[in-house]
Amino acid sequence: ARPIPDVESAWENRRSVSNVKSVKSLRQSIDRVTQSKQKLPRRSNQLWPRHQIYKVRRNPWPRLVTRPPGHFKRAGASSLYNRPQSPRARERERAWREKSFSFRFRSNGCRWKNVRTPTRKNAETDNPKRVPYSKPPFSLGQIKKAIPPHCFQRSVIRSFSYVFYDLTIAFLLYYIASNYIQPLSQPFSFLAWPVYWYVQGCVLTGVWVIAHECGHHAFSDYQWLDDTVGLILHSALLVPYFSWKYSHRRHHSNTGSIERDEVFVPKQKSAIGWYSKYLNNPPGRFLTLTIQLTLGWPLYLAFNVSGRHYEGFACHYHPYGPIFSDRERLQIFLSDAGVLAVVYGLYRLAVAKGLAWVVCYYGGPLMVVNGFLVLITYLQHTHPSLPHYDSSEWDWLRGALATVDRDYGILNKVFHNITDTHVAHHLFSTMPHYHAMEATKAIKPILGITISWTGRQFSRQCSGRQRSVFMLSEMRVTRKVSSGTIISYECDYQNCPNECRGVLVLVMDPSFPFHS
Repeated sequence: ARPIPDVESAWENRRSVSNVKSVKSLRQSIDRVTQSKQKLPRRSNQLWPRHQIYKVRRNPWPRLVTRPPGHFKRAGASSLYNRPQSPRARERERAWREKSFSFRFRSNGCRWKNVRTPTRKNAETDNPKRVPYSKPPFSLGQIKKAIPPHCFQRSVIRSFSYVFYDLTIAFLLYYIASNYIQPLSQPFSFLAWPVYWYVQGCVLTGVWVIAHECGHHAFSDYQWLDDTVGLILHSALLVPYFSWKYSHRRHHSNTGSIERDEVFVPKQKSAIGWYSKYLNNPPGRFLTLTIQLTLGWPLYLAFNVSGRHYEGFACHYHPYGPIFSDRERLQIFLSDAGVLAVVYGLYRLAVAKGLAWVVCYYGGPLMVVNGFLVLITYLQHTHPSLPHYDSSEWDWLRGALATVDRDYGILNKVFHNITDTHVAHHLFSTMPHYHAMEATKAIKPILGITISWTGRQFSRQCSGRQRSVFMLSEMRVTRKVSSGTIISYECDYQNCPNECRGVLVLVMDPSFPFHS
């Protein structure tokens, strides 16, 4: 038999408890348990802890102690005994707390603290399901037919307008820094310079993206113009234009391949180094992330760190390295000459105005650009739902679909939508960036659950919510696309009564009775 505390002393101190009925229920519970001849259950998930009585302790704020409905409250007991014992009861209590948005006051001796129940993370985005890794039931031609033809047209005037806009913002930020941040005293300048570095780095990342468009021949219809603009812009950011152009082209040709992809390829367990066990902890991961975001891009260009394994010394500055073919070596010399010209210009500026001037106005934003390049590339090709293929299963279309769109908020426009339209970019890399959003919306009905998105609107597509079924007669269909054996419907999710949030209905068999 379990010991029963002194109930009479608890009854004498009943005035210290706000709810007298709770004390009465304590006594009734004791009578019910003591008079019963049955033994109390031994398992912790049964109801005996709810009837085990504890001494009443003085509660200075009794009205502020909340409990879920139907849960036995031990008056004045600590929070440890207020918790239900069974997992089902804990889940019921958690759901009640989230629904009521209540605050729980816990006692810690004589000190009280306000503890808010933490909100539960979105299980859909935390545990996404893998995208289909089987062969897609559509072809690249079917996807291209769904895109309006004008999305593939490149305008020289419009492309240059983005260049002039970004450079104007960059020079305006330089003017603000030289006239308003430079004269500040040290306590204020220490706060103002990092803000300038971050904002200027974001703008220069947009300039880098335009040069990236030139490398894909998406800037204009003239290859010589694309190479000229790309060489100037990339050299200004210390990037060898042609070297990166050819290695990045191989990345697009082998995306998702474990053997031939260029960057951020997950290693097999047998290929993991001995040092990984020392870095597989929070301090080690923090150190790795810091090195990647600060020195990752220069190390990749100089030593091919985190890149594809080549026989011999692989370097983007080495014309005779294994990365490039014989017909590409002359242009590698031209890329090196452009980078050396910019380095010499920075040297002359350091001699004239000092090294600190170059670091403050150029070095800080360049570090932000390098960090964003690594971050964007890593997040676009790394996700728990994305598969990678070996040579026996890989093909170009499945590899191109093994990418993910990321939502950076307002930075999507600053980065010219290279972040949130990356799937469409891998499918059609020669498409200009100012048509990528329209193309992404056009290919969604065709790709269906194959496309991966981590934004608010399409996070359900990689979480299993796409399997929900709504009657076609109840949906407000705004678009219907027929491609072979696939009929896709797009719903107006903003005005849909079903709250389907833009669910795309894929009918694999046209004879499926969706109307019923």
